[in-house]
Order: sequence, then structure tokens, then C-alpha cells
Amino acid sequence: MYDLRSSSVCRYPTEGERPLSLPLLLFSALVILFMSSSLQTLILVPAFIFSNYRAVLSLSESETFLEELLTLYERFLQSDLSLLVQLFGGAFTLALTLVFVLALLRRKAGSLALFKRGAAAKYLLGLVFGGALFAACFGLAMVNGSFKLAGTASPVPIGMLALLFFGYVVQAASEEVLFRGLVMCELVRRGAPAKAVLFSAGLFALVHFSNPEVGIVALLNLFLFGVLAALLVLRSGSLIGACALHTAWNFTEGHIFGCSVSGLFTESSVFHFEALSSHSLTNGGGFGPEGGIAVTVVFLLAILLLLVFPSRSTRSALD
Repeated sequence: MYDLRSSSVCRYPTEGERPLSLPLLLFSALVILFMSSSLQTLILVPAFIFSNYRAVLSLSESETFLEELLTLYERFLQSDLSLLVQLFGGAFTLALTLVFVLALLRRKAGSLALFKRGAAAKYLLGLVFGGALFAACFGLAMVNGSFKLAGTASPVPIGMLALLFFGYVVQAASEEVLFRGLVMCELVRRGAPAKAVLFSAGLFALVHFSNPEVGIVALLNLFLFGVLAALLVLRSGSLIGACALHTAWNFTEGHIFGCSVSGLFTESSVFHFEALSSHSLTNGGGFGPEGGIAVTVVFLLAILLLLVFPSRSTRSALD
């Protein structure tokens, strides 16, 4: 069994650093999320008006103006433009977290488990792991015919998919730096890595509570993903692999297989699979595969693997 306390993250030098109390840490994380969400809205609304200004003008004299405007806005939220704004809007969360840690707390990037050494290799491995992990979940869900192929892209929108991929790079990094880098690492170095993993994963799940079509299984899976990402950070000693895993998972889910990503609709994808309503317990329904028990099973197996697979130091001791 892997000893969480043996992680290099736990041994990061903290001399002269005054640890944040749990209430202050939680308050700081929520303020960062609120500020980031507000800034994203300031961009999302003008993007909607700019891309739909003729339609909005045509509704100005309608007796049902507000109702039709809301319908138009809901349609906009299902567009690639809206998704790109939300994904790249994660840069606000990333920037605010870095400003808080590096400027206000006057700490180094290493306190967030951000290290340059071997970063490229770890990111590549994380991408492979994330893509393979989702493929395993999707394959398991297909055992009972939970999804039906509804179509394929012809031609494949390479340019848009590239933009969306880099958007997920930003979005995933923002969430990992905040939840695993700031929240988890801060608690890990207070001497309770197991509690830090569970708390950061719980907070990660709860902030997704307002996502469309969220349910109990979806929240459980979000919690398990948080645990999985946290264990990957502790095992690798770096946040890089978790950022890549998060990126690959979301992109593969939404734009290779064409499924909803945590309740968010995706427009451009290589394939488009329809989740059958009769198998919502397995495929997650409108929330996407993350809301189904196929993901639960695979996440539990992956977490078990990370917990029982011996580290290099453990193997050396056994030898």
C-alpha cells in the first residue's frame, strides 16, 4: 500500500511559511471562484450579443421579448463559441490563484507542486492516461448498449478541435492549480495527506453542484475524479500529470466521442454518440458519462491501482 506521507509533495520545504487556517483557505478558494465566474460572465454576455446582434434586434419589438431572448441565449450556450469563452475563461481562475499564492502569500511555484523538471514527459503521459481512462469508461458503458452512434463529422473540424483542445488545457490547469495545487497541497503539508485528498476532492465535487443534469452518481464520480487526480499528484510529486489527465479526459469525452462534459453540451466532435435514456444509470444521461456507474467502476479501480501499486522507493526496500 502506498504511503501518502512519503510523497515529495509532503516534504516540500515550508520554513518561514505560515500555513493558512482551513476557514481562510476555503474562503480564499471560494472568492477566487466567484471572481473568476463573474469575469467570465462579463465576457460571455458581450460574446452572445455580438454573435447574435441581428437576432436580438429583430426581437426588440416582440411582445415575448424576454422569453425569446432567453431561448436564444440557451441556444448560444450550446455553441462552440460559448464553450470556448468558458474554457479560456479558466485563465481568470489560474491567474487569480497564482497571484494569491505567489504575490499575496509570497510563496514559490513549488508550493503548488508546479515543477519544470520532466514536465513535458509527465504531461504526455497524463494525456495518454486521461484518454485511455475515458476510453475504458466508455467501453464499459457500451457493454449493455448504453450509447448509440448518431453520426460522424465530415469533414472533421480540425481547426475548431485544436482551439477547443487548448481551451481544455487552460480550463484543466485552472481547476488543478486551485483544487490540488492550492487547497490540497496546503492541507497536505499540515500533516494529514489523506484528509487533504478527501477535502479537496469534496470541494471539487461541490462546486460542480450547479451544473446541468447533475445527480448523486455524478457528484460521486466528480469526487472520485478529485481523489484520483490528488493521488496522481502525490505519486508523481507534480501537478503536471493531473493537469494533462484532466485535459485529455474532457477533450476525449466531449470532442472525440461527442458526449456531454459534466452537463455541458459539445457541438464539434469527431463522433457523436447518443446516450440512450433507458440506460441513464450506466451512461449518465444528460450529464454525460461522468454521471453513470461505468465511470464509478473505472475510477474506483484506478484509485485502487494508485494506492496499491508500490512506488520506486517501496520496490527498492522490498528488493
